[in-house]
Amino acid sequence: MTDTKAKQLADVGLNSAIELGQRKFHIQTSTALEEGKIIAEVFEQGRLLFHEVYPYERRRRSDDKLLEKRVKTVLENFHAAILEELEALFHISRRLESVTDRLAHERLGYVFLNLHVFDKAEHHLRRALELDPRHYSSSIYLARCYYSQKKYQKAISVLNQYLKENIPYADFYHMLGLVMVERNKFLAALQHFKKAIQLNPHYVEAHINIARTLLRRIQLLKLQEQEADIEKNINFLKATLKKILTLNPDSEAEFVKKVFQYLKKNQLNQAEAFVTDYWEKHYVRRQPPELIAHLFYLFLKYYEEEMSLELLERFADRMQNALEKNPGYPDLWNYYGLLNIMLCRYYFFEGKQDIQRALEINPGFIKAKSNYRVLENDSREFSLLIQKIV
Repeated sequence: MTDTKAKQLADVGLNSAIELGQRKFHIQTSTALEEGKIIAEVFEQGRLLFHEVYPYERRRRSDDKLLEKRVKTVLENFHAAILEELEALFHISRRLESVTDRLAHERLGYVFLNLHVFDKAEHHLRRALELDPRHYSSSIYLARCYYSQKKYQKAISVLNQYLKENIPYADFYHMLGLVMVERNKFLAALQHFKKAIQLNPHYVEAHINIARTLLRRIQLLKLQEQEADIEKNINFLKATLKKILTLNPDSEAEFVKKVFQYLKKNQLNQAEAFVTDYWEKHYVRRQPPELIAHLFYLFLKYYEEEMSLELLERFADRMQNALEKNPGYPDLWNYYGLLNIMLCRYYFFEGKQDIQRALEINPGFIKAKSNYRVLENDSREFSLLIQKIV
């Protein structure tokens, strides 16, 4: 099972080791007090798998003397929730071994992929494809799993089997384009990115990767002294940057401005490095909003333990944050509603226990007896309601 040993680090921080089967993970949680952040990092064999940042309310200066005590409680809850979540995912993974729920395998594979636990991601995504080879999203995720490990030939093999079917998935062609860039097949990459944009004209990430590909290709053409092609590609690059600005003027304006500055100085190497870093930071490493929905679905359906308050509140914080940035996700709103009902259930039974304690202290407390009888009747209906919804 789990062997968790936590100890204090510095003033405000926690450091834990957790064993899941034959695997050992290390979770380190610390604070950046001035920035109002708690940072959790999860390692396996010294390799950073993923990190999460939890912003807490910094409050005014006069509260500084109470800050450490308040932050310590928040940090401990955040740390405990990450430990519980990691253990639960491996528990769910074991449960799914005997389950033929294609959607559950795909979603768990997608979650493990975003946590960079690639072997588990590959296992469940392959299982999803065994259950339904025509469900293309699983193949896209599996290709991304190989791409993330630099196993480019395996990624191509997964995608190529569907290439002749002309499937209407922009993400499929975007993934193909990414693999081709790493194989230095820039023309093929550009064709795939263009196809992705044909299917989804607002695909900003594909436009950014067109810019990244063009910058790489222009540098190659300079070595080959292909002046005519260089000019064509630079014009294409400028048009792509202007399109990005049109599609997303608020968030991408500084990015586009910076790339044009590099071009003006003919600093192509710096421009390509900047675009790649920007893409990785804002698109590759960001947590997609559907991830938290997939995770909550798996916990609702396959987690056998009662979710702790820390874990429920962690889900609430992440869903709220995701919905603030992406309000157009109906699945996430639905899960957020379910989560709030589950929190109500938790506090309902907490309240019932508190009244029971009052009766233990004073068995003749008439008002507490009356309240407890009402709650006894309502708790049965409340439990049935939760079970029916979930």
